[in-house]
Amino acid sequence: MADAPGASPAPSTGLAAPPHLLTPPQDLALTKVLRGRVEEVIEEYNAAMEASQARVERLGEVVRREAAAVVAGVQEVKGRRQEELATRMGGIVEKLEGDLERMVEQEDKLRTFASSLAVFGKDFSM
Repeated sequence: MADAPGASPAPSTGLAAPPHLLTPPQDLALTKVLRGRVEEVIEEYNAAMEASQARVERLGEVVRREAAAVVAGVQEVKGRRQEELATRMGGIVEKLEGDLERMVEQEDKLRTFASSLAVFGKDFSM
């Protein structure tokens, strides 16, 4: 690293460098301490990332379970509505069948009446 013009060289311990210059530590013990601290920071970071990933996975599982519960609820409601609709349709079909039977009976009565009226008309005109 080149020194700035007019700057004095850094001391050999690396502890008393001028405020505008950073120098790598020359002391082996200090280098070990820094390396140890960097390793601790990396381990803490990795642990935090693993914890974050675990939280995301737990949250994803909770979301999947809740979504499955919502889908099951919707399907249950849909099934009940279809049953209600089938019941209503069955009632409507029964009512229509009854109405159709009454109409057939009335039609038969009208035919009988029309036949009787025709016979009566013939008998009366004679």
